[in-house]
Amino acid sequence: MRKAFTLIELLVVISIISLLIAILLPALSSARRSARNIQCLSIARQHAFATSALSTDNKGQLMDYSLSRLFMVDVQAYFGGLELESVLCPETTPPDLSSAGNSAVPGSAILAHSRVVQPTSNASSRVRIVSSYGFNGYLYSTDSPSGAGWQYGTVRRGGLVTQADWWGTTIGSVNVPSRVPMYTDAMWPDFFPHDNDGVPSNSNGLLNHFSAAGLARIAFERHEGPVNSLSYVDGHAESVGIADLWQQKWHRGFEPRVVSLPW
Repeated sequence: MRKAFTLIELLVVISIISLLIAILLPALSSARRSARNIQCLSIARQHAFATSALSTDNKGQLMDYSLSRLFMVDVQAYFGGLELESVLCPETTPPDLSSAGNSAVPGSAILAHSRVVQPTSNASSRVRIVSSYGFNGYLYSTDSPSGAGWQYGTVRRGGLVTQADWWGTTIGSVNVPSRVPMYTDAMWPDFFPHDNDGVPSNSNGLLNHFSAAGLARIAFERHEGPVNSLSYVDGHAESVGIADLWQQKWHRGFEPRVVSLPW
């Protein structure tokens, strides 16, 4: 009885295995990426829950605006000491901070952003925090004792918005919480969208994050689709198509409109 494979039989088996691998690898890769997208949604939802907890502990007040703190100190304090990788979108990696000094480091579709902030309002020392999400600036309290977020945002929007466009002073003043995004994939800690924001000419958005205060600060090409992970004031989270970002209710006066993507 023959106990060994012939060379032809071995080649056939190897060919079949190679074919199966070629068929299965894309599916496995897609499944892994889908799992990472779900994880990113979950982390965005954690940010919304943490912000709601912060509001509850402050008698329903919306988060104060502070240029030296933003959301990155107060909100991440509610994450219970999770490791950095646990609060970053899994599609991103921390930026290279070797030469950053005290400078802020903008992110990209694949890189998180980083900023040096004050741990407390009266702290003499500062810490560097890394994040891959951005906060809807219209949800800063209009009565922030540590800084007027609405004034900052109005300047950034070139007078296109007024204080009346902000959601107010308490989380209860957001009258459509299921439609108002709180956090999303972003290249900068916060942003102030307006309905006339143009669509960037490429999927990386605009890297000039200081002047582009609106939707261009969002990381467009982070997930397949392309989609963005959005968490809302009511606590739910969704994967939203890039063009649908112009359909959200970012501020009180935001007029949703239909846009087409040039890429």
